[in-house]
Amino acid sequence: MRKQFKGFIVGFILACLLVVPTTALADNIQAYFNTVNLTVDGNSAVKQGENYQLEDGSTVPFSINYKGTTYIPIRKVSELLGITINYDNSTKTVQIKTNSKDANTQGKTNDTSTTNSAVTASKSYAVFNECSKSSDSNGQKVAHAIGFMEGKKLDINMDYSYYNSISSNLKSILLWETSVDSKGNITKIKAVSASKSGSAVSADNRKSVTLSSGEYALENKVVIYQWTDDNEYKIFSGNLKAGDEVYLYDTNSNKKYDVVIFTRGYNGKVSEGDTSASKEGSSDSKDSTSTDKQSKASAGYAVINECNKNANDDGDKVQQIVGFKDGSKIDALTSESSTIKNWSEPKLTDTGFNDVGLYKISLNKKGIVISAEKVSANVEQGKAEEANQRKSVVIGGKTYNLSDKAVVYQVTKDDEYKLFSGNLKENDMIQLYETDSAEAGYDIVIFSRP
Repeated sequence: MRKQFKGFIVGFILACLLVVPTTALADNIQAYFNTVNLTVDGNSAVKQGENYQLEDGSTVPFSINYKGTTYIPIRKVSELLGITINYDNSTKTVQIKTNSKDANTQGKTNDTSTTNSAVTASKSYAVFNECSKSSDSNGQKVAHAIGFMEGKKLDINMDYSYYNSISSNLKSILLWETSVDSKGNITKIKAVSASKSGSAVSADNRKSVTLSSGEYALENKVVIYQWTDDNEYKIFSGNLKAGDEVYLYDTNSNKKYDVVIFTRGYNGKVSEGDTSASKEGSSDSKDSTSTDKQSKASAGYAVINECNKNANDDGDKVQQIVGFKDGSKIDALTSESSTIKNWSEPKLTDTGFNDVGLYKISLNKKGIVISAEKVSANVEQGKAEEANQRKSVVIGGKTYNLSDKAVVYQVTKDDEYKLFSGNLKENDMIQLYETDSAEAGYDIVIFSRP
């Protein structure tokens, strides 16, 4: 796009883009705006035609082509590359600093906003010893966390929504994958399961450890945390020994373990925490690290009759849900104010039902719903032409077998779900879900009866 402006306007735009205040130009010039795409390490960062939004909310072109040279905003580029840029007006100096992990994690930051960058934030791995409710310099509620990241001390303010996920797991061993933006803000957290765990049969210093399941090599720069009798982590610079209770993590997926958490002569029992915990404003990521253990969280499938606003014991806004999970009644609070999304009460109609929903949910050890994801039906609502009790149904000329352990919910005239223990019949309106591929047949049924 070609534009012709008075030089002083372009001078102002260039000032925004290049940081340094410049003297206004007096000539008319021709320039082309937003003519290029920008990638960083092969990832699309800026698409042709996009503008760049300044901190004051105004927008300026992301690129200017003037006399065959393309100019792009140095501040935005610094954000994409994870470096720091400042302008010292007294000395008329642009200051560019490369950021190390230390710069990103040492000391508190009051900026708890998430990044809008098209480039994926860098991943780092952390353990937390403390997480408390606090407020930043603007009076905004934040979660104040203390621990270690990549073997360095961590003392940081984070988005307040992270508080419940972290604080509920402080008494358990748990490694967190974090996404860190160019400003050093943690924009996402996800609990990571240990790839291997058990009692060390033997150990070769910090080079390898042997469990009952085999010998596992450690990275040369392995980070080792010891879980102490004070129920907190400390950096450990010594060697592993036989008898240590060890948790191994391969965060680089290179078959060498780069993070180790262990206990030695620990006075008590400690287990791995809720490895399904995840937070990014709304949950829901899946762990990328394999595990030999099942998650300690309770996961299952639920239908919800009520979803109301409520508050927990700390006064935080949450939701309260009432319904059924895996064929049993559930009445529970959520960890956040918007854990359950897109919920509507079921409605019985003359031709079947509307607004039904099945949710895959996870609860922590306290019975709090920490994540919820709406699940699509495998077979959409249809009339049963035949029904063989609870064994199979025929819909649209096709036979669908049901699991021996199928859970059946009926949508009633009261516009709610009830657990149904009877047999399905011809003309029932039926919707089918297969949530467990290990079971033969559809294991959840939602239906209505005319």
